[in-house]
Amino acid sequence: METINIEKIKNEFVEIASQHLLFTLEGDYKNANKLQAKFLKIYGKVNKSHRQDLFENLLDHGNEGVRLWAATALLKTNPAVAVSSLKELMNLHTITAMDAKMTLDLWEKGELELM
Repeated sequence: METINIEKIKNEFVEIASQHLLFTLEGDYKNANKLQAKFLKIYGKVNKSHRQDLFENLLDHGNEGVRLWAATALLKTNPAVAVSSLKELMNLHTITAMDAKMTLDLWEKGELELM
């Protein structure tokens, strides 16, 4: 099992998810999409080291983008919690609600592929 610096990974995840939300709000989808590779790298490290608790601990984060990405990251390992969190995000009056709905719809159709 790979040893990771969980605090460093958490901070990177929060930064990436926060940046993604800002890019999305600005309509800068080119830069928002570039963050996907960074997310997948972190997702892989966390899952390889069996530290999904990192994502679970971010479901109450103050930034809705962080909550969205954390819930998405948990879909494979803790789907009940992830789906519940996505449904909560769908009640927001922001673009994140639409992102949460699209994520959940893709997941339920089996079209959302995580590592």
